[in-house]
Amino acid sequence: MNRGAGAEIRKLVGRCVAVARIGAGLTQEEAAAIARIDYKRWQTIERGAANPTVDTLSRIASAFGIGFFELVGPRTLWAAERARAYGTRPRR
Repeated sequence: MNRGAGAEIRKLVGRCVAVARIGAGLTQEEAAAIARIDYKRWQTIERGAANPTVDTLSRIASAFGIGFFELVGPRTLWAAERARAYGTRPRR
């Protein structure tokens, strides 16, 4: 995998996290507190600037009351890609 592909994957994971968070009706600060992740770190994950571990993604999924694969699974990926394609963020 080249660096460009890694950056795209990080951005896609970040969009999945944002889609799930907004779907749960949480702000970034609320979600970060529930998942026990620093708020600034949460922001970097959603922006796709961070490379979160599987453990971190599991904590994020648990904060939303969903499983790991639901967080990064096909439905969330589809919603994240749709949001990117239309230049919109999902609504609460």
